[in-house]
Amino acid sequence: MEGRKLERSEMRKRLEKIMTENIPKLKGKEELMRLDVTRIADDLQMDSFDIVTLQVVLEDNFGFEFNPLEDDFEEIFQTMGNLEQFVRSKYGVK
Repeated sequence: MEGRKLERSEMRKRLEKIMTENIPKLKGKEELMRLDVTRIADDLQMDSFDIVTLQVVLEDNFGFEFNPLEDDFEEIFQTMGNLEQFVRSKYGVK
């Protein structure tokens, strides 16, 4: 699969694009989204509805499913770094 060759910076750009296209309030926050330490709820001001929206959009765009019994949603959606690391692991990218 062509997408599995994504470099770290390309993955972050793809996440940023997906997030800003699907969650309008993130437009203008691209700089924050580039930092690993950016907290998704606090710094990006995403609420639970935004996070569920993001979950569905990520599943659709990357072709995997979150497992509510195994995946630690609180940790995954804590920071941009955690989110990227999770998507990379599910997407098969190191």
